[in-house]
Amino acid sequence: MEEDVVFAISPISYIENFKTSIISDDNLLIELYDTPENIFSRLIFSDENDEIYTDDNYKNANKDYYMKEIQADLDWYGMVNSKIGIHNRIFVNNDSPTEVVDRIIVEYNLVNDDCGE
Repeated sequence: MEEDVVFAISPISYIENFKTSIISDDNLLIELYDTPENIFSRLIFSDENDEIYTDDNYKNANKDYYMKEIQADLDWYGMVNSKIGIHNRIFVNNDSPTEVVDRIIVEYNLVNDDCGE
């Protein structure tokens, strides 16, 4: 492409298509990660109609289960990302998306000099 773009991809297990269509020397691949505790704090539920609801009693009563599942996902997808060749990692630290993006821009020197951003 002639312009810069961002692909935000959820964690994946099936990497073959990803490896052939996204990975190249001119793409900057970054894994965003956070602690299981921070991920748990952001856990939300939705019903069969994708309506979001809060059930902190249920969530907290099942915290041990969710923490184990979150850690298992972190381990699995970390392995997949490493296998793909994603070595750049940004710790989210429960920050807002804007704060994380600002850190990425600074850390990887992604300032666009043409528009002053």
